[in-house]
Amino acid sequence: MAKFKVIKACVDTVPSTARANANMHYVRLTVKSVDDFFSRARMILFFDKEITDAFLGLCSDAAVKAAVNGSVTVDGELPEEMSTIFGISQVVDMPKPFIMHYMNDLKDGAGVEHKKGDVIMNSNGTPRVYTSIEVFARQYFDHELGKYLFADRQDPKVLAQQRFDSQCSYLENGGAIATDDDKAIDGVNPLNNPKPEAPKPQPANNQFQR
Repeated sequence: MAKFKVIKACVDTVPSTARANANMHYVRLTVKSVDDFFSRARMILFFDKEITDAFLGLCSDAAVKAAVNGSVTVDGELPEEMSTIFGISQVVDMPKPFIMHYMNDLKDGAGVEHKKGDVIMNSNGTPRVYTSIEVFARQYFDHELGKYLFADRQDPKVLAQQRFDSQCSYLENGGAIATDDDKAIDGVNPLNNPKPEAPKPQPANNQFQR
């Protein structure tokens, strides 16, 4: 089990391209290992409404009004229980190959800009295919049993399905064959995408209800 410190928190909106959770709000945390400061930062996503509402409650009115493309940065101070996370990463195999959409606007390592909802593509212009999803499952220490257990609603398979419903879709016709680079979604949007599909229009959705 690892311990992470939250260095940035956002409440975002699932793209309209999502399979099941379109336009639903979720929490995106950027975290760093407390045991290895120089390790790369990683992202952890929470789709639980109670958690989303808790983080949204820490946003000022100014932050909510400044939301861009359905994303608001939490500007309130995080209490200790919300700024430290214990857990482990697990890779969950999905029943069929699938493709993935960008969850946010971003610029990749090559300087290419991608829009929220775009399909993630390979360098040859074909959709990148995945076969599994890596999730972060929270844990806690049960003093009666003397061991760490998964926290409530943190079953890795359930978390993987939540991520899939918000970001992925199965290939309609079997599609391309997954490569070694396409085996897992590791919480960071893949780069290497110089030929993305044309952006899909995203509806304005900056209405965050507290």
